[in-house]
Amino acid sequence: MAKMADFRYSWGMSDEPENTPSMMTDNTPEARAWRREQANVDADIEGLAKVPPEDQEHADYVDSLDASDEEKIALTVAYYKEKYGNPDLANLDIKE
Repeated sequence: MAKMADFRYSWGMSDEPENTPSMMTDNTPEARAWRREQANVDADIEGLAKVPPEDQEHADYVDSLDASDEEKIALTVAYYKEKYGNPDLANLDIKE
């Protein structure tokens, strides 16, 4: 998991805040993993159910791929459709 110190926050640490990566806004696999971990911490605090380990492994796998966002979205949707068979996802139309 990425550590907070790996990123500089925009407030007060750069003359160009829009170019300063943040764990909350950056689109790197490390930042996304950090945000997922924070969601797990928040869920623990609020007593919510955790993400099943196999779903987390799939998310980590998709993040590790050198693929476009559209391809990653398609893989994720296909995974959940196959695993959970959610009829709401069957008619999902992903717009570019």
